[in-house]
Amino acid sequence: MNAYYTIQISAVDQGFPGNTALATLDVNIDDVNDNPPIFTEYTYIVIVEEDTPVSSIILTVQAVDIDFGSNSAVMYSIVSQSADYFEVESSIGAITLKRTLINVETERTEYQYS
Repeated sequence: MNAYYTIQISAVDQGFPGNTALATLDVNIDDVNDNPPIFTEYTYIVIVEEDTPVSSIILTVQAVDIDFGSNSAVMYSIVSQSADYFEVESSIGAITLKRTLINVETERTEYQYS
């Protein structure tokens, strides 16, 4: 999509010889925020060893928004109850280990990110 157009307009009178005038119209298309971000994967699966060092990046998620300009910027956040163990860097989607997983008593845990 072209977000900017320049249009030349002419006006010609009916005299003989005809006189012509030209005008330029610049049109800037302003994008509206009408598209939601879409993750590049529907489900992310990662296996993390319990002795993984704190602050390690365990996964980087990615979402894209097909809007233009600032409307296409994506910010990430954790929306499930995983804030005790994980955090996400809001501008790049890097999910890091916030605290140790040693002696965590779960076999499988699912988290949601937005």
